[in-house]
Amino acid sequence: MSYETVGGTYFATPKTYADTQDVAFLVDAQGRLITTQSGVAPLGGGITWGALTAVAMTGASKVLVAANPARKAIVIMNPVGNAQISYDLSGGTVTLVGGIPLLAAAKDSYTGAACPVGAITVIGTNLQSIKKAPDVGIQFSPGPGSENDTRALTALLTDSFTNQKVIKATQDTYYITSPIVISVAESMTGGVGLDGRGCKIISGLPPGTNQPLITVEVASGVQLRYVQFRNFTILGSLTGVNGTTGETSGLRLSCQNNPGNLWSFVLDNVNVVGVNTRGIDISGNVFEGTIENCWAEQCGTDGVYIENSNGGVASAIHWKGGGARQNGHYGLDIEGGAYDVNVSDCYFVLNGYSGIGAANGITGVHHCGFENNGNNSAVAPYGINMAGFGNIRDCTFSTGGSQLVGIRCFLVPGGVLNIDGCGFQYYGGGGDPTTPMAFTGTGVVACNVPVAAISASATVTVVEHGPRTPTPVIYTGSQTLNFIDIGHDTLMNNGSSANLTVPPNSTTAFPIGTKIPVKRLNALVTFVAGSGVTFVPATGLTIAAINKAATLTKTATDTWFLEGTS
Repeated sequence: MSYETVGGTYFATPKTYADTQDVAFLVDAQGRLITTQSGVAPLGGGITWGALTAVAMTGASKVLVAANPARKAIVIMNPVGNAQISYDLSGGTVTLVGGIPLLAAAKDSYTGAACPVGAITVIGTNLQSIKKAPDVGIQFSPGPGSENDTRALTALLTDSFTNQKVIKATQDTYYITSPIVISVAESMTGGVGLDGRGCKIISGLPPGTNQPLITVEVASGVQLRYVQFRNFTILGSLTGVNGTTGETSGLRLSCQNNPGNLWSFVLDNVNVVGVNTRGIDISGNVFEGTIENCWAEQCGTDGVYIENSNGGVASAIHWKGGGARQNGHYGLDIEGGAYDVNVSDCYFVLNGYSGIGAANGITGVHHCGFENNGNNSAVAPYGINMAGFGNIRDCTFSTGGSQLVGIRCFLVPGGVLNIDGCGFQYYGGGGDPTTPMAFTGTGVVACNVPVAAISASATVTVVEHGPRTPTPVIYTGSQTLNFIDIGHDTLMNNGSSANLTVPPNSTTAFPIGTKIPVKRLNALVTFVAGSGVTFVPATGLTIAAINKAATLTKTATDTWFLEGTS
């Protein structure tokens, strides 16, 4: 037996209907009743009949049903009479010999991809008989969702978190009618979560629900490690797939009760499209996680939202691959004091505000593309809109005009923004109205973009370090590191023993992650810790041989890892 998809979820035999009723009903692939003409779905099948459409036959071509882009299936019936009718699926003027014939008491049905969504016209041959027929046609379309689907997906996730295992989806599509909340009340350090196997999770939350479609919430004092969600797509209200629905976010990971942790999470090939607010929402004490090959598209506010909340710190999060497209506000929005986020190999295009918003800085943005963001609003028409500090490398910024600034940053005292290997392109008509980079506030920018291409206030120091392989900085005596050393090799060519001092963060706030290579060309070089600065390891703080090198890496506010010394 062959089946056709109905509404992307259930299967129906296109011409198998009950002959005991004036109208048909559908069965799924297991032969279970989905729904009847009344709209009642005894097994929660998620398909609801539309109203009966009766057309009196007058011998002329008549409209049976108007166009309906949401139509998923239709049944056309000739319920009484002793002669045929004819109909036209394209809505044109139909003749008795030119349409699709339908004999007395017969029915034709169309489902799935074969279902027409335009107007359908009909004509009858036996005027008296067909004119008396009360119900010539009937259509139905997806309802708000399926309680069975909601129960099924909830049961899978409950099984996963109860038995600490990753569970696999068992359906191709789930229509969800009520929010799914997984409250984690005991610590788990084994792998838990869902492999959707390519399934679609479609919101059917009633308007006004105002909750995320799926939430994982970690209770106070609880440790949740290795949660993973893979290989599924969430479709929300703004897609129009299931009418107007009441979800806020698509997927929310939350730990609002510090102490408590949600960490080492993985989101892989999870795509969220058209939810009312945020696609992926990460809030509170959630850290050391990866978002891999994920897209957030057409969401009402932000594609991905990451925030510190209620004393919890969202940190050490890496988004690699995928991107954010056509979201109402930001593609990625980092708020609430959060900043420790790395983004690599992602594309941000046509978002209403900026591709990335980072109110407190961002650890790193690498090999990403930003195109035509700021297309919906003048609020923040930038590729990246940030404050504080950051490291931006090998990114491209291109626009036909809407993305007025590639990188816009408000610097704070002690803040350093390091930019390297980035390209900027305007491909619109007329004069170029855009600015590659614009900086305000007080701080330091180290970049390889000509200073003439930068808009900067008088309190911003711009250090141009030239091409990708910058000229090294050479010192001939004892020296304290400063911002000019960012992005350069530091060569110590002192004729007698010299010290290289690492200053405290309070005086020179190098970004965490800064690497400074140091090479000894002549006499002994000793590393000296400034006030409050700690070296790891704390011994062997010299470069003992000529033409040997060591590397300083800033790992915390006043902690530097030192390798290559003796």
